[in-house]
Amino acid sequence: FGVSLDSLEQGGAVIVEDTLYTEAGVVRRTVGPLEYLYSQGRAIPFYLQLTLFPVGQSLDHGWRASFSLAEVIWPGIVVVLLLGLTIWAIFKAPRLSFLGGWFFLILAPTSSILPIRDIVFEHRMYLPLAAVLSAIVLGIFALLKSWEGAGKRESMQMTASQGLMVYRSDFAMWQDVIDKNPRHARAYHGMAHSFVMRDDWESAIPYLEKTIKLDPEYAFKPYYGK
Repeated sequence: FGVSLDSLEQGGAVIVEDTLYTEAGVVRRTVGPLEYLYSQGRAIPFYLQLTLFPVGQSLDHGWRASFSLAEVIWPGIVVVLLLGLTIWAIFKAPRLSFLGGWFFLILAPTSSILPIRDIVFEHRMYLPLAAVLSAIVLGIFALLKSWEGAGKRESMQMTASQGLMVYRSDFAMWQDVIDKNPRHARAYHGMAHSFVMRDDWESAIPYLEKTIKLDPEYAFKPYYGK
């Protein structure tokens, strides 16, 4: 058997017919606006598939028309979702809605309700392709930015956690100061003071000596002389 779509002119109007050649004979059906719309429910997702995964390209696909909604229910859902997303974006993200509008409006003359002899032709995607590629680039950019932001948030959380660990005790706090600035006399004095407050003079003495070494004129608190 064979299949063809033919354009016939009747009374000044162009009629598109879907012709199926079988052993039993020839079956001809007129492709009206509704049937053509059904057919584009398959064609538009196919164009998108070729954009993302360019497999199955052909100079002339020779698709048959679709004559019922059941034939295009799943690809049709994809088209409806994309249209709905475009309408939503008009109110919520006008800049992004431009891409959806660009895609559908440029495809509309050949991929809506005006029957044309060829259900699918890849060159119809040349201009709408720019909108699809722009959306892909913007999506990748947003994803990378999100990952970068997540990395920064994680880093900030880690930093905050480390900060809390530093302030878990006065010893940890002063040790952190010493680690970051080993020549800071007051840091050693602070550590010594922490030991003195616990009556641990033996541990405090090395820090007091280090304080004096770094700053011989350091002003100690009066009770250190007792």
